[in-house]
Amino acid sequence: GGAGGGAIYLKATGTLTVDGTGIIRANGENAGGGSYGAGGGSGGSIFIDAGTLAGAGSIWALGGVGGTGSSGFRHGGGGGGGRIALYYVSSSYSGSTSVLGGSAGGVNSQDGSSGTLQQTAVTGIVPGTFSSSIIDTGQASNFTTLGYTATTPANTTLTMDVRAGNVATPDGTWT
Repeated sequence: GGAGGGAIYLKATGTLTVDGTGIIRANGENAGGGSYGAGGGSGGSIFIDAGTLAGAGSIWALGGVGGTGSSGFRHGGGGGGGRIALYYVSSSYSGSTSVLGGSAGGVNSQDGSSGTLQQTAVTGIVPGTFSSSIIDTGQASNFTTLGYTATTPANTTLTMDVRAGNVATPDGTWT
């Protein structure tokens, strides 16, 4: 069958421009012919993380076309479409995106299904909480120091809290 489209990751803290004639693509390959038509390759994945996404070019993760067999009923199916994920703070992007599946190689085979497209405008840092699982040392313990290393974006903070107790499930007796 056709090879899959692979993976592309692009990160730009400033502006990422997809030029009007440019194409970012992770397309599956079309299948070759033969006695039995092979399947088209699946579309790959494209992950773009940009401060600003701009331009009018194309972003594609298409499935490949299924192969045509030498017999009238031995055609390959189309490859499934890939995944495009676009994350940005602002966007003026007006180009085309496509995650279509590939066409079947002929009768008695099926087109590939479409993939997925996600576009997310990141509006800023959102507060969050991470609660770890309970760590049972199996004996009385006296922890006196908590250390961590973190890199935080401008105008953000990181705080840490620790609770301790003598029962397996946190309750009112925990600190």
